Amino acid sequence: MKQELTPSSDSLMLLGLGWERSDPNRILQTFSRNYYRFHFITGGVGYYRTINETIQLAEGEGFIIFPGETPSYYPSSDQPWEYFWAAISGQKMNYLIESSGISRNSQVFRSIVPIDEMRQLLADMCATSIIPLSVDRVFPHYLRKFFQSIVSFNSRKRKNSLYFEQCLAYIAEYYANEITVQDIACYVNIDRTYLFKLFKRNLGISPQVYLLNYRIDKACDLLRTTEYSITDIAYRVGFRDYSDFSRQFKNRQKMSPTQYRQKVGKDGD
Repeated sequence: MKQELTPSSDSLMLLGLGWERSDPNRILQTFSRNYYRFHFITGGVGYYRTINETIQLAEGEGFIIFPGETPSYYPSSDQPWEYFWAAISGQKMNYLIESSGISRNSQVFRSIVPIDEMRQLLADMCATSIIPLSVDRVFPHYLRKFFQSIVSFNSRKRKNSLYFEQCLAYIAEYYANEITVQDIACYVNIDRTYLFKLFKRNLGISPQVYLLNYRIDKACDLLRTTEYSITDIAYRVGFRDYSDFSRQFKNRQKMSPTQYRQKVGKDGD
């Protein structure tokens, strides 16, 4: 479904909605409207551009276009976003928007619920538009629930926290693979220099050191709780060279993996 109409009253009214995957070669320049339009990103990466700044956005984030404003927005060339959008009129939108901390000076927001939960909410919202009589009766319920599930997110704060959180989440999920610092930077769509600054600012160490420490911590867990061979454990936490694993482990734990297992075994008796 993809349509937009002209609002005819001040009550909360759905004017159109859609779910789109963008052409990475196309920059959409909006035209001035007398109603609200919000976009929520369900995958990929893109950019929201105003007169003052260009903000990078990713899954779980979005923006609101206020009446009379004409920003532009476009997908990343290598990770083009997909997003849900809805056009809505009515004075009640002011209350919903303000309750989430969003304003004309802070139009970007992020979800505070899991992405799967938000996807289901948006799917339910779409369903109301095709079921007779459900738009007026049910849509406002889902719209209120949507705004209860998001918070304003200033772009500067995002760089200092959300990017960093995404890096940590990526490492937690893929540490067992042969990932590199460059892989982490590419996933978050930032350069290695900025990635390094993020980790130094938040943890005082480089991303490479954090990744190594994370792998060794996971190896310690496996040494304490399983009977896997040490070679197998090295592989399970992302090392493909046993001698490198043994060296890195000893540098951090001041003993070999074998000695560590023997020690924790004794301590546990």
